[in-house]
Amino acid sequence: MTTDNGKKIVRQVEYYFGDLNLQRDTFLLDEMKKDEGWVSLDTMMKFKRLAEIVENKKESVTDALGSIGTDLIEISEDKSKLRRLPSKPVPVYDDNYKRLQKNRTAAIKGLDKDATLDKLQDFFEPHGSESIYMMRNRETSEFKGSAFVTFKTQEDMDKFMAEAETKFNDVVLEKQTKQNYYDSKSGKEKRPERTPRQEDNDAVNRVVKFSGVTDDTVGREEIIEALKGSVDFTCFERGNTEGICLLNQGDSAATIVGALEKNPVKIRSAEEVKFEALEGEVAEGAVKKLKEEREALFSRLKNRGGGRGRGRGRGRGGFGGRGERKPKNTKTTFDDDEPVAKKAKAEGEE
Repeated sequence: MTTDNGKKIVRQVEYYFGDLNLQRDTFLLDEMKKDEGWVSLDTMMKFKRLAEIVENKKESVTDALGSIGTDLIEISEDKSKLRRLPSKPVPVYDDNYKRLQKNRTAAIKGLDKDATLDKLQDFFEPHGSESIYMMRNRETSEFKGSAFVTFKTQEDMDKFMAEAETKFNDVVLEKQTKQNYYDSKSGKEKRPERTPRQEDNDAVNRVVKFSGVTDDTVGREEIIEALKGSVDFTCFERGNTEGICLLNQGDSAATIVGALEKNPVKIRSAEEVKFEALEGEVAEGAVKKLKEEREALFSRLKNRGGGRGRGRGRGRGGFGGRGERKPKNTKTTFDDDEPVAKKAKAEGEE
């Protein structure tokens, strides 16, 4: 194992157990509550990107963490499990956390459209980056040359933004805060706060049901990948044949499902998986179920010893979407360091 590959492994594992990923990775959070935070290497190998990096050799994970070092992850004595250090509990993902996170996120434009996530990480890491969301065309999945970069501290963010010129492959990057990005897209100086009822009404239009999952090895990650990573929360357990999910704010279930009907999805050995945009009372019932599932998860995590739960959207009791509302009439999808829950989009940061 080369030093570069070892660093890549450590970076990926730290991403999984990091604050940003855990605020939406329900799969990993569920695993962490089972054994005092410990997660087996066998489970970690279900994360597609990590498995690819280590070429399915799980011992490479502990070898890298041991040789490169980490101040976030702990290895069990028998080297069969990992966990986030108990001294660094999962933060409470309340409104204040989300506000601070948004404040230390920059919108970047002018990146090479053929740049990979690894290249972007190598470029932004010296600046103190914590996470990178690559903006992609929803229909073609091509990188658009723009990204959201979240920094570890506000100081890192301020220093990066204060640079007179920041070049990527000799091209000067356009930089602005995430809030300014959304304000410029919406044409508003300030977006009004949404009430819980407004958020729930919006959520009704973002519910997708999927069925026909005949392969019992299919997990949340494949479902989310089929939906281009545009998933905020999912109710689905490995081995089930159907489930429901809530799309990100700004996305429409009807639009996403319409695109999938034109390009049917087959997942592993399962026959064609059917996606359906729920409507009316059925969608309202699904939103209620999704909310209950999320709140139950929050409650379990809050009561789990050695850690604190997550709570996106809990502060006001509403059902907000992941991150910010994306501008309407755009066809952009965001590839984050690992689209989403176990990630489930187990496609490591991309």
